[in-house]
Amino acid sequence: MGEILFGNLGDTPLLAAFRTSHLHGYGTMVWGFVSGAVALTALAGLVAAYQIGKFRKAVFISVCSGSVSGVIVLGGLMSMEVVFHNALRQSPSVLSEFATSGQTDLSLFMYGDALVAGIAHVLIGPALGITVGAVGATIGMLVRRVRYASTAV
Repeated sequence: MGEILFGNLGDTPLLAAFRTSHLHGYGTMVWGFVSGAVALTALAGLVAAYQIGKFRKAVFISVCSGSVSGVIVLGGLMSMEVVFHNALRQSPSVLSEFATSGQTDLSLFMYGDALVAGIAHVLIGPALGITVGAVGATIGMLVRRVRYASTAV
């Protein structure tokens, strides 16, 4: 949500055009937020596999985690669109995208764009859970085997 908020509001007067005036800082923040989302998804699989000891259940937990994350992003995007609608109407990037969209109603374009992006995150979350969560689950299973093998001796 941090990346989405800064990405969408970063070039508005609301955040003093942070994205355009501090591009390096913005880039660092974006990669930090994205890396955090990936790391937390892997951690969900790792912890679940370590605690439960079942790979498939750990991946399922990661997928559920990604699904919940996607729904949170969808709700957050739509809420951001409602709460900050006037600020977003002044965003140079929104105006640029609208100008090339061929649509005639800016508000309808903005809500549609937020809805499509939110739905995409509802799909991205489980996909991330399957892929990155499976990597975490694999590591969790290995750590569990090593730990329990060393205590059995």
